[in-house]
Amino acid sequence: MPSGIFSRRTLCVTVLVLLCSVSYAAKKDRDTTYRKEPFFSTFRDLYFLGGFPANDRWDYNTFDFKFQLSLKTRPIRLSDTWAFFFEYTQVSVWNFFGESSPFKDNLYSPGLYFSWKKNNDRIYTGLEHRSNGRPYSGNKVAEEGYDDLSRGMNYAFINWSRFMGPHTVTLEARLGVGCGVGDYDDHQRLFAQDLFLYYLGYFTAEYRYNRTHFGLHASVTPIWNESIANALVELEWHFREGWPWLMLQYHYGFDETMCSCIKGAAPPMNIRIGLCYRFGKQ
Repeated sequence: MPSGIFSRRTLCVTVLVLLCSVSYAAKKDRDTTYRKEPFFSTFRDLYFLGGFPANDRWDYNTFDFKFQLSLKTRPIRLSDTWAFFFEYTQVSVWNFFGESSPFKDNLYSPGLYFSWKKNNDRIYTGLEHRSNGRPYSGNKVAEEGYDDLSRGMNYAFINWSRFMGPHTVTLEARLGVGCGVGDYDDHQRLFAQDLFLYYLGYFTAEYRYNRTHFGLHASVTPIWNESIANALVELEWHFREGWPWLMLQYHYGFDETMCSCIKGAAPPMNIRIGLCYRFGKQ
């Protein structure tokens, strides 16, 4: 069979499947309860924090701001328990008081998720891409030189959560399906196979406690190298329902900015405080 005919048939079948999925989703969307969910809602927390490193000097060059934007679309419901949605997360670390106020690094992370939720259990599975957007070897932007802090990766994951009143336990497993780093022939600073291990790791355990005026979130990712683990602890003080709340964040490890993943470098450790918010169904 000629390849052109095969390609056209494949395209027609793909379009037909997508149209059927959208039609089915539109029928589900007429459900009154489902329409109450906003088209956009938070996926991960939205926050704006400022602080200092806990393992470095304190001055205007090390003080920074960190903010996270994270949204998901209203899901396409495939059944009463299964759904499909798209999410986008961006994390930026901003050296506001430094000369010309540069951004230390930016993280861009779109993802496609299938979700399953029933009673007190929820499962996410899908694919995510993460990149710091720096030019890489072969990119026209980098013709005059390579950026060996360029980072990018794709990975598959499965995430399970159990909700028990104010307590939530989450376990996530990940598998890299493509990693890349900036490349200098004479001094490559990180091998691609190590980026995934240093930055995300293969397994994360999380715990969240949430009450009316207080919240606690903690996560740990074993790394099995010089840094031992990536760790995050967040304390929340809620003033009033529906309002932003105060959050104190402690972070240790390589998974905050991708350009910090350098062999032999000490893992960053930061303490920051600021405002956090989320809206819509989680």
